[in-house]
Amino acid sequence: MQKALAERAPPLKRAAEGKDTALLQPYSLALGPRQAGVIAGTGHDVIYNAIRHKKLMARKLGRRTVILRDDLEEWLKSLPPLELREDTAHRRRAEGRNKTAAPNRRRECAEQAQRQHVQG
Repeated sequence: MQKALAERAPPLKRAAEGKDTALLQPYSLALGPRQAGVIAGTGHDVIYNAIRHKKLMARKLGRRTVILRDDLEEWLKSLPPLELREDTAHRRRAEGRNKTAAPNRRRECAEQAQRQHVQG
């Protein structure tokens, strides 16, 4: 049971414990999808989706799926750059419309309706 749990441990944890030395090797040309995900800072499911949508080139080595390090780097470089927008919360605060304004307005309307009901 312990062995089965250890095999499911995250790759970096297994590498740190010395159980998976492939991730600690300084440089290898071919990576598996899980290794590529760790190196790219994503999950392996993101890597598989990129392969499935033909955005990341993968090759077969027997039954094994391999990704060349250069292909992984090109895929990462092809991702769209982050476009920074003006901070909408900051703009709303400047205009006097912050997130707390809506609940306060609702409370004021409810109180006003209650007063009209009592007076009426």
